Amino acid sequence: MTVTIREEPIEALTGHALLSIAFTVNEIFDVGVDDAAISGFQLSRRAVDRPWVKDYDLDGDGPAQWPDRFDVSSWGLIAAYDGDDRVGGAVVAFDSDGVEMLEGRSDLAVLWDIRIAPQARSRGFGALLFRRAPVSELTGADPRCRFCCAAAASSAASATSVPACPHARLQSRKWHGEP
Repeated sequence: MTVTIREEPIEALTGHALLSIAFTVNEIFDVGVDDAAISGFQLSRRAVDRPWVKDYDLDGDGPAQWPDRFDVSSWGLIAAYDGDDRVGGAVVAFDSDGVEMLEGRSDLAVLWDIRIAPQARSRGFGALLFRRAPVSELTGADPRCRFCCAAAASSAASATSVPACPHARLQSRKWHGEP
């Protein structure tokens, strides 16, 4: 396996959109109270009775539509290739009006989208993209974020699905900074 990660122009979103983000939900996380935990809660995995397919692009708001909804001119796109095959990509949004998570600030960024081709999942591409996204630090609006963000980072590294932290903020570094 020869893996390369490279920055691509945001106009390459059409290629990014060709990667399916759909996945089968086989388990969910139950939230329980845990007074000993920093967050005050714990997540426990539970198998679902009937798995279903979740596809975030089905609502008609996939990567090809983002330029119509947002100013994506300052967004970044990195892509993962296994040899000549595009197997994944990540989009980082920053300095963009209309993205509520950015709170109108130009010093915040958000990992807007990360997707891995179905045949390439569970091979470390997502973790690699997560580590290479041009962000430097996770910060949060409340103390629970330390748990959520740590869980998200840990899960990305282990290719485990964890719900996104609703309080997370990604503090950006210069897009053309060090990997």
